[in-house]
Order: sequence, then structure tokens, then C-alpha cells
Amino acid sequence: MDSQGNYISETAWSGSGGGISQYEAQPGYQQGVVTQSVTARTIPDVAFDGDPNTGVAVYNTGNGASTPWAEEGGTSVGAPAWAGIIAIADQGLALAGDGSLAGATQTLPDLYALPAGDFHAITTGGNGGYWAGPGYNLVTGRGSPIANLLVPGLVAEVAGPAPVISEVSMVALGGGSNWQITINGSGFGTQAAYNGDSADLEIGDFTTAMVAGNTGDGVGANVTSWNNNQIVISSLTGAYGSNGWVINAGDSLILAASNAQDGLA
Repeated sequence: MDSQGNYISETAWSGSGGGISQYEAQPGYQQGVVTQSVTARTIPDVAFDGDPNTGVAVYNTGNGASTPWAEEGGTSVGAPAWAGIIAIADQGLALAGDGSLAGATQTLPDLYALPAGDFHAITTGGNGGYWAGPGYNLVTGRGSPIANLLVPGLVAEVAGPAPVISEVSMVALGGGSNWQITINGSGFGTQAAYNGDSADLEIGDFTTAMVAGNTGDGVGANVTSWNNNQIVISSLTGAYGSNGWVINAGDSLILAASNAQDGLA
């Protein structure tokens, strides 16, 4: 990194390991990514700063040295650093209403499913047995993490894509003070039936200062159908303060939908 904290490059550490297993079959998640073997498990999966000379400063009063400060590298840094990255991804999954990543059955397959651009490609250096190079290699695996890309990617692998609203149509019902609202898009998930408040759907009317679907407002949206690509609202119910809920022609509206896993669209 430069003095401003910008990433420049990395070189494979000569003390790192890696290779092709003589005993373990290649897992499905390595297929299509690993080219050094099509039948056997290869390592490493990913990389982190390994050389103690370019490691991180650690304060340890029990190390018996003249100073508690030491520069550490290798798995002593890489393993807990990756654990921290996975913990941040788990936080994102918790916010999305999902469980944490399930180790070898989920974390590794999801890491291999991420695009190459979520990792720093390490293409120079070697470990005495193999050389680093473009793509997956037997010295640095897929590469070191670009955390601000990799963490959202891990969350999305589990939670699915964030919802996107592409089109909204409205048809007046009765005298025109209420409307059937059809929201088209993608990533809404499934919700077969809904009546009442929900964080999964909000319709805001700036003109009348009302919000439907916002818990606490006492206003609900009667959803007649909800699938991954479309939400149909047949009517709006309840009251906001002393006012009954209506949408009138010319009102300024905002709509937001979520799939209960990702943020609002």
C-alpha cells in the first residue's frame, strides 16, 4: 500500500504452502475455477498477508520480549483476519434475517462463486513448489480479499439479489379515492398473503403525509398477490391520525418493497 492507504500490489510469500491433494477428491465448488486439477482438491482457497516482515503490529504483554510490540504475519494474522471478514458477512446476513454462513458447506462454495473482481489477483512470486499467476493458483488461491466487495457478495450469495422496482401501474377503484397498485420488478421474494403493517412494503404519500405498511402508522396495504417479480395491492386500509387513508389523483407517492432478506428497492 502507499502512504495514503491505496492498494498497489502483492507478491506471493516464499513461505506459503499449497498444492494438489493425493487423497481428497475435488469438491464441486472448485470446478470451473481451479484448472491445475479436475479430479483432486487443491489448496489454498484464498490468501492474506503472510510474510511477518509485512505483517501487522500486535501488542502482547505475555511474549517475554523486551517490548510487548511484535510484527506478526502468516496464519497468525491471516486466519483471524478472515474470521473477522466472515463475521462481518454474518452480521449482514443477520440484518437480512438469515443465519450465519455454515462453514465448509456454505462459506467455501460461496467464496468460489464470487466473481474474480472481489479478490486481489496475486500473479508474482512462488512458494518453492508452485508459482503464482493469473486466476486461481496453488500459492495464493483466488487471491486476497477486497472486503468492501467480498462481504456484500457473500451476503448476496445467501440472501439473493436486492429487490428492484422497474414499473408501477395504478388503477382507480370505486370513486377514485383508492387504487389498485401493481409493482413489477425482481427480487421481491415470496409472500403469499398480507394484510396489515409490514417492513416489507411501504407506500408513502407526500401530499397527505401518510405511509402505508410502516409499523406504527396504523395503515395497512391489502396485498392480493406477491411473487418474486410482482406485488399487487388491492386497497389501502386503516387510518393515520384522524384521517382515513386515501390516494388522490395528483398525489406525490414513493414506493419501497423488500424481500425480507435485503434492503429496500
